[in-house]
Amino acid sequence: MSKIEAPKFDVVSVTSFQEAQKCLKSEFFHVGLVDYHLGARSGLELVQALGGRSGTTPLVILTGQGDYAIDVEAIEAGAYDYLDKEGLTETLLERTIRHVRVQYETERQLRRSEALLRQATREAETANSAKSDFLARMSHDFRTPLNAIIGFSEAIQHEIAGPIGASKYLGYASDINQSGQVLLSMISDILDLSKIESGNIELNETDILIEDVVSMVLKMVLPGAKAAKISIETNLQPDVPVLRADRQLIERMLINSLTNAIKFTPEAGRILLGAEVTKDGLQLTVEDNGIGIPQQQLSRVTEPFTQIRRSHNASAGIGLGLSIVSSFIELHGGSLAIESEVGVGTKVILSLPSERLREGS
Repeated sequence: MSKIEAPKFDVVSVTSFQEAQKCLKSEFFHVGLVDYHLGARSGLELVQALGGRSGTTPLVILTGQGDYAIDVEAIEAGAYDYLDKEGLTETLLERTIRHVRVQYETERQLRRSEALLRQATREAETANSAKSDFLARMSHDFRTPLNAIIGFSEAIQHEIAGPIGASKYLGYASDINQSGQVLLSMISDILDLSKIESGNIELNETDILIEDVVSMVLKMVLPGAKAAKISIETNLQPDVPVLRADRQLIERMLINSLTNAIKFTPEAGRILLGAEVTKDGLQLTVEDNGIGIPQQQLSRVTEPFTQIRRSHNASAGIGLGLSIVSSFIELHGGSLAIESEVGVGTKVILSLPSERLREGS
């Protein structure tokens, strides 16, 4: 340092390890220049004691030994730079101090940004968890009275307790039941979404027959199709192997896909439900001759709460059907593909991997 005659910085000089440690902890300095030897102690020890690169002052090691190993030691200890006193000049010292200070400020800002990002992430996770909990509670609380509404309307509709006076009431009961079913479907979708987002869905896998699944699904969707004056046909490959999967989720995928097709198919339209074994596994398809989807918007139809097409049905839902289908098929290690042409129709393809197929029953 004796070679530097007129340093352009205010300098505070201390000569012992303890004094340097106390000074650098209690006062503000832009940069600390630390000698490699501090009596019986090492400058590297001081750097580590002061927190290295996370300390309040960026430190530079000074030594009379032009040794690469010391350079590596200094950086590993947390120093910002290393200078050989033998070749030190005023210009080099000034440039090093300014460079180290800029580097220190940049890293400090990065640490602040990382801390803010972690905090924002925690807050977002907390908010998302609260949202999912609310949706789950809301869906559960709504489903209980809705099930009662649907059950009693069915009892009236079928005159279980005896005939009712005016025939119009049967129509009213039918309307109540249909509206309740639509609302229940929406609530079920919201509940499924909350489970998906919170990661609370686990597969309950059993061996299932596709014919049985299709039979159950058709019982659920045919009343809505008939009301919309739409026909549903099936094309199931004979002798489809047993499928190892979560039956409830497979049924929901088909129900959502069929319900979606019904919404966007005009009167006298046709929907085809198919199943066939391919070289890659089992392929379930739902094909309609409805209004179709523009090609540039196909990638958005599986986004939650997104509706691209204008529905012929006033009760078009809330745009969760295909989003839930996409999540459920991925849980099974499969994939969802959608083919569509405006004015021609849409084909939803659910592909399940071959390892889920079992020969025999």
